Formats: sequence, C-alpha cells, structure tokens
Amino acid sequence: MSLYSSPKKIAFLCLVAVSFFLRAYDLNGAPNGLHIDESQNAYIGRHIIENGQDVYGQRWPIFYSDKRSDYPPVIPMYFVALGTYLSGPTITGARIV
Repeated sequence: MSLYSSPKKIAFLCLVAVSFFLRAYDLNGAPNGLHIDESQNAYIGRHIIENGQDVYGQRWPIFYSDKRSDYPPVIPMYFVALGTYLSGPTITGARIV
C-alpha cells in the first residue's frame, strides 16, 4: 500500500471536505441576519485596510478600543475584511472566513 492512499489520509481529507461544506453551506440564512459583532468586525476591519487607521485615528491597531470600553483583537477583523473583499460587503462576505 502506498503512502499517498493510506486510509487515514483519505478519512482526514473526507473530514476536511465535510467540515468545509457544513461551514460554508447557507451562510446567508443560518442564522438569520448578522449579529452586531459580526457586522462591526467586518466594517472596522475593512475600514482599517482601506484607510490604514481605525475610526478613531489609531494607525494599524492590534487592539481596537470601541465605545463600550472593550478591546477586541483586530487581527480577526482583518481576516473578516478579506472575506468582504472576496464576496462583497454581504452576509456571506462577513462569514466566509
């Protein structure tokens, strides 16, 4: 039996394919609409990538200070913003990454 057709590798590739399908299936409808955090992360991430600074003027921040005195990390926002560039500023774009 060759190394490339081992049952463990085939099972792993099947698992990855099924998990990707379940993650990407019906992003617009399940759950209905966007949560406020999802839309805020997409907006802030895209704003930072386009302008080089957040809405408060901080250049390329690592942590984002919002008006609720919360400091969410910005790196995931950058990835969500990349999704909006791939699929447009839609629900799918905000959730694909």
